[in-house]
Amino acid sequence: MGLGLVGWWHYRSFEKALSGVKPFALNFPELDFESEEESQEPETFQEFLVPSGDLKITYPDSWQRIEDSEFNFTTLDTENAKTLFYAIRVRPKETKMAWLIVQELNFGEEKGLEKIIEKMRTAGDDREIETEIQDLEVKGNIVQFEITQKQAGYSTRGKEKIILTKDSIYSILIFSLASDWDLFREETEQILNSAQALLAE
Repeated sequence: MGLGLVGWWHYRSFEKALSGVKPFALNFPELDFESEEESQEPETFQEFLVPSGDLKITYPDSWQRIEDSEFNFTTLDTENAKTLFYAIRVRPKETKMAWLIVQELNFGEEKGLEKIIEKMRTAGDDREIETEIQDLEVKGNIVQFEITQKQAGYSTRGKEKIILTKDSIYSILIFSLASDWDLFREETEQILNSAQALLAE
């Protein structure tokens, strides 16, 4: 089964985004931290289509897309994952942040899903990182689950959808500090539910 290609090595991106990469240091446009109210204007959305044309997601304008020219995507890449899209959501009122990363996954050998999930759970043990996979769902060509990682000083929580298209495997991952996760849960569901596998021309 193609979905068995999903590997724990992908989660190095998850760790990098909160450690060595330090996305907190990005230069954001000025934000109105004085505002206590959310905008009353109707929410608008943007679309992202992967270069091969076989996957599309829709995300609210409140998510700030970071271009490769502004932030080197290869910093988030691993030997098994190439970053295609990166966005950040800032909630000024609560001074909280969440990250959205779309990656194309590539593994040389097919492996059983159960074995991969177990490796994901234990991948960070040598670095004292505890990984927990929750609410795992497999439906046809889609795998979806929540992931929590705990390490010295902080804990992160996210939700990921893995989609197998005819020629590729894509990951859509949204995460934040675990203490902030409930603030972003609704938007996460909205974005992940928007993901569509398309027939590339």
